[in-house]
Amino acid sequence: MDFPIRQIGDKNIQFYESGADSDVQFVFIPGGLNPEIWRNQLRYFSKNYKVISFQPAASKRDYREEKECLEAILKLDCLENVVLVSTIFGGGLAQDFEEHDSVEATVISGAREKFETFLPRPLFNLSFKIGSLEPKLVKKYFFCDYTDYKVAKDFVKDLKSPNYRDFRSILKNYSFTEPSNNCLIIHPEDDNLSDLEYVKSLNCSVSVLNCCGTFSFYEKPQEFNKALLDFIPNRKEEKSLSLEEIKKSNKSLKDFERNKIDKQRNKEKRQEKAKKLLKIKNSRKR
Repeated sequence: MDFPIRQIGDKNIQFYESGADSDVQFVFIPGGLNPEIWRNQLRYFSKNYKVISFQPAASKRDYREEKECLEAILKLDCLENVVLVSTIFGGGLAQDFEEHDSVEATVISGAREKFETFLPRPLFNLSFKIGSLEPKLVKKYFFCDYTDYKVAKDFVKDLKSPNYRDFRSILKNYSFTEPSNNCLIIHPEDDNLSDLEYVKSLNCSVSVLNCCGTFSFYEKPQEFNKALLDFIPNRKEEKSLSLEEIKKSNKSLKDFERNKIDKQRNKEKRQEKAKKLLKIKNSRKR
């Protein structure tokens, strides 16, 4: 996906915007990571809603920089009734804006009160930097045991290694407290970072997704999208879509791209067949 640099206010931001004008808009927060990890949600929700995701264009992408970028984006005239969607890492950042005039609700993939420790640099580099061991480690610590290894491997390809200091800044400033506005926490059942007991103590909506870990939106995009779709404030739809309907219209990105390739191949086959028939027809005329 393309994230061209755009100047918003006084900030240069790698900015993705898609979809038609809608009563509700989505802003997907990277939370110290890169926005490509939201590709399944960006593609799916852009069918009926305006969706935005971003990343600071500056070399420094710490908590302060990401917060200032989000603040600039929320000042855009085209945004109102915004639903902020974030990974657990950006949950505290989303809460900083839950009372913003443009924000209607927040949706967080997992939550806890705060992060008290942080990975040592060597283990951080081993966990996030591309290498032969990384997919196995990512699957072990961030995905469900039952998840296909290929899903974790694809996630690794989409994930760009975050800067150690920037990511540490995100977690150092992380704090998740009692929500003051509409809030949904999508708690992945096998997420070692999210604290379900703490989540249940908060005054918010809770959706528990089975057999998935920290990055449930990537691991189980259909289930994540359905939970988000069911929560959307001011929805025009009177009846929620079933999970099967969600799955039909929300295939994985590879399925989506494979379908495009298949369609192109079929088109080429039809064209080739038409050429052969025309050639036979012309030879008969002679």
